[in-house]
Amino acid sequence: MKSENKDQYLETIGKGVLIVFIGIFVGKVFGYLIRIVMARFFGAADYGLFSLASALISVFTVVCLLGTNQGVARFIPFYRVRNQPENVKGVIISGLKIILPLSIILTIIVFFLSEIISVLVFQEPSLILMLQVFVIAIPFSVLLIYFAYCLRGFKQMKYVVLSEEIFKHILTFIFIITFFFIGIDILGAVFAHIVGFVAAVALAFYYIRKSFPDMGKIKAVSMKRKLISFSWPISIMGFLWIIVRSTDTIMLGFFSTSTQVGIYNIAMPTAYMLSLVITSFIYIFLPVMSELYSKKQDSEMKSIFESVSKWVFILTFPLFLLMLFFPDSIINLFFGQQYLQASTPLAILATGYLIFSVGKTANTSILAAGKTRINLLCSSMMTIVNVILNLIMIPWWGIIGAATATAISLVIFTASCMSFNYRYMKLRTVNKSYLRSVISGLISMLLIYTLARFAFGMLIPWWALFLLFAAFLLVYILLFMVFGGIDHNDLVVIKTLERRTGREFKTLKKIIKKFKRNHI
Repeated sequence: MKSENKDQYLETIGKGVLIVFIGIFVGKVFGYLIRIVMARFFGAADYGLFSLASALISVFTVVCLLGTNQGVARFIPFYRVRNQPENVKGVIISGLKIILPLSIILTIIVFFLSEIISVLVFQEPSLILMLQVFVIAIPFSVLLIYFAYCLRGFKQMKYVVLSEEIFKHILTFIFIITFFFIGIDILGAVFAHIVGFVAAVALAFYYIRKSFPDMGKIKAVSMKRKLISFSWPISIMGFLWIIVRSTDTIMLGFFSTSTQVGIYNIAMPTAYMLSLVITSFIYIFLPVMSELYSKKQDSEMKSIFESVSKWVFILTFPLFLLMLFFPDSIINLFFGQQYLQASTPLAILATGYLIFSVGKTANTSILAAGKTRINLLCSSMMTIVNVILNLIMIPWWGIIGAATATAISLVIFTASCMSFNYRYMKLRTVNKSYLRSVISGLISMLLIYTLARFAFGMLIPWWALFLLFAAFLLVYILLFMVFGGIDHNDLVVIKTLERRTGREFKTLKKIIKKFKRNHI
């Protein structure tokens, strides 16, 4: 293997992940703050109704997109490289001609069916007005996702993060607070989300014009047939994934009460924060793996895959352990004692999303190899299991059943992706670094957990929780290095961070060099 080539790819991933991670982190923090504010301001029942309506809007959005978002992300760079701007504009315009009429028609249909959906399906008359208002967001939700993928096609990730993650969430948060203090009830939160979508769409469109300044001067070539041909199989995978993300909430709304939906949707977004690391890596990891696969650089691909899999796991594992050992304290800290019932579902879902983060790296390498049928098979298995288990478990065990069903389906997805990844790509997802991380994490957390329970009991004060987690991280990192978890690839990433931040981490590099294993 040519070490310099591998190091160059690692630097590319390190640079991109740093930018994307910071942007996504800020956006997710404000998104989570929105959840906290709504749960505390409006109570479990109203928050549950909002979560149910939001889940339905997400499903309708994916239906309207028909996979065209993935299509434009693929065709825009394809035609830009060939210097065919008329085709680039044609792809964008053709996609808009598909999704805009469809989203408007579906908005009208859902508006007039809102009473049937609310009363006959969910037995929630209070959902009628909320759903009638929330459907206004469907066209804007569709456009925001579509424009964000256009920007990805232009390789403008900073604009994606600014519009879709940061600007939308911050603006929504501000309007929720404003409407609440004006005296508007849960509908104010719905209006706030609509305002966030509309403003973010406007900003994303401005960034597209900025990225493609000649757009208004060029005559578009119709690409509708090619776009549909490429996009419709992908739309199935997108629809399957949104089913997995929404089935538990929708079925809880059908079998249980809006209060239970609200409590469950405290645990779900909290556990979903574990996907922050893998989400940041995928933006850069997928194109890098695609390039290596196209060049048939198998040894470099293996090394990059193992490094990224390792980073994803060791960065996700500490937060998982916090959710597993202290779910009650986390729920109490952010949402209050009235939501402590969400503690057990949080621990279950956190387990599922940790394993999913591992599987997503394998899934990404499968996509990089262009094996979309395998990806569709893995997604289909996950969806079928998720729906069946939710149907069985929710009537018996409520929110714990919903969490268990979702976690099991995520485990099956991971197992299938890892199996296919090794069969077709000869890439092992799990390596010795995982074991080092697990041992280091468990030893560190057991020490902190014992100290915490002895000193504070079941519910730990917020200041103590932060101090204990900081202490845990310190012990975890030290043990991980002592057990030989650091290698040459980690030094490459540190050097990249130095160039990006303009700071030199001399002490950190000395520590890493002291404990790093010889790179093989």
